[in-house]
Amino acid sequence: MLVRRMLQGSRLLVRCKPCSRLGAQRHNSSKVVKSLLAPVAIPDVLIHEKVLQDVGNWPEHVAMECSMSGRRYTYSQLDQMSKLVAAGFLRSGLQPGQVVSLVLPNIPEFLIAALGAFRAGLTVSTINPLYNAEEILYQLQDSDSSLVITISQKLADVRAAVDKVKGTKPQIGMIHGPSEELPPGIRSFQELFQSSDTSAVDKVRVSRDSVALLLYSSGTTGLPKGVRLTHKSIIANLSQVGHDDIIPALPTTKSYQDVTACVLPFFHVYGLVIGGLAYLARGLKLVTLPKFEPQLFLSAFSKHKTTIAHVVPPMVQFLANHPMVQPSHLDTLRVCTNGAAALSPTDARKLLEKKKDIIIASGYGLTESSPVITAPKNTLADLDSVGFLIPNSEIKIIDPDKGDLLDPSKPGEICARGPQIMDGYHKNKEATEKTIIDGWLHTGDIGYISQEGKLMIIDRLKELIKVKGFQVAPLELEELLRTHPGVADVGVVGKPDSRLGETPVAFVVPKEKKPSAQELKDLVASKVAEYKQISDIIFVDTIPKNLTGKILRRKLKEQLPKGK
Repeated sequence: MLVRRMLQGSRLLVRCKPCSRLGAQRHNSSKVVKSLLAPVAIPDVLIHEKVLQDVGNWPEHVAMECSMSGRRYTYSQLDQMSKLVAAGFLRSGLQPGQVVSLVLPNIPEFLIAALGAFRAGLTVSTINPLYNAEEILYQLQDSDSSLVITISQKLADVRAAVDKVKGTKPQIGMIHGPSEELPPGIRSFQELFQSSDTSAVDKVRVSRDSVALLLYSSGTTGLPKGVRLTHKSIIANLSQVGHDDIIPALPTTKSYQDVTACVLPFFHVYGLVIGGLAYLARGLKLVTLPKFEPQLFLSAFSKHKTTIAHVVPPMVQFLANHPMVQPSHLDTLRVCTNGAAALSPTDARKLLEKKKDIIIASGYGLTESSPVITAPKNTLADLDSVGFLIPNSEIKIIDPDKGDLLDPSKPGEICARGPQIMDGYHKNKEATEKTIIDGWLHTGDIGYISQEGKLMIIDRLKELIKVKGFQVAPLELEELLRTHPGVADVGVVGKPDSRLGETPVAFVVPKEKKPSAQELKDLVASKVAEYKQISDIIFVDTIPKNLTGKILRRKLKEQLPKGK
């Protein structure tokens, strides 16, 4: 089920040509599309209560296992340890409502820390572990974090960021091995388990309207925005995707347990809510992978007998085309759900040649929708659409220029409404009011509803560049390049790439003393994560703009070299 991130907000794009004959009869009665699926009951509970409510049915089943170390935790241990962590947070002086930031790869302790924070009434903000110190600093400062938890490999960047935080600086906690020495001034995450007294946790009172997750989604008009997701919105989405026609997991019993390989990052809403929390609530075994590494990924399939895989297009491409991937690796794989970018039908068909009975499909959503808006049915392979509108939700299609309501069979901007929609952007009322209008989330994506009731995505209205499923804001790179004394003007666009999805390309108007392309690439590389780096510099005389000064990126894209 796709989701727009944030590694910040990502979105799935399946580009389709609108069909004039679709939907004419279906939508005459109303231009607002309601879900074809029966409504679901949304329980009045908190996230940790929902996730852990059935632990007693499978206490000794493995909840999480690290693919690299083999470190594992049963459901009983997950329940106990998350409560101990919650007590440790409170004992350290944290108060309900404060923010804990996690700068962590996919490891079991990520979810233990997150559930512990929820139980203590804290808000969890996730930070991409690929970020450098400056990027971490921005998020710590904007979120008003009180504690940041990381691992030794990221400690230097986190310390550098914390040193620059203005005002009260967050504490630093580190997850470490027995042989790792704890640096001065750094708290041990393991210290949170030292006391067995959890009485303080039982006294915590949290409203369902409290912000549970503060996730950062890149925007086209500035720095990343904090998306405020409440317990209520996350519980709504967990309940919606738990519909019998959507959830791909089979029931967990004493003798059977589905297995999912968690390679999509937990710092992203798709990996955390759908790949993590939704499956813990169902009793699955989660095999955590800190990053996509081919041999490790295949080992998760063969060694752990993976049955469900949430992926992004480069992973489908790998499974379909790489010679090291044999049909035997896919023996137990039943469902492969794509998200974050457009799925290549060619790659999907090649994967089906290796195993014909895999259900391959895509979904759609945003960080701002907790994240799912549409999802595939769990019995059908679907290489064309992004699935059906999930229960308790509505979609309307509007003219992106005039705002007029359109027949949903006609392409226009997709707007969504439902209990899963965000509370708003953190400390950004103006952006919230532009995005949520009369309860409708304006997605910035162009699409329409097919005759069968499926959502078809045509294109992106907004201008984010999608690299390996990660969002890259052109403005961030443009501002960096403008700091070079040899740059007069600049515009950044995405260039299609068969392996990465897109790569950032910068069109640069040089000053009299023209810098070299490598000099500009090095400047950007020193300031941002690897996936944001510029792949090519093209020197031009002018940057095309409209009368208000907005860069005409479509014109720039027309100047891109043809080919890969």
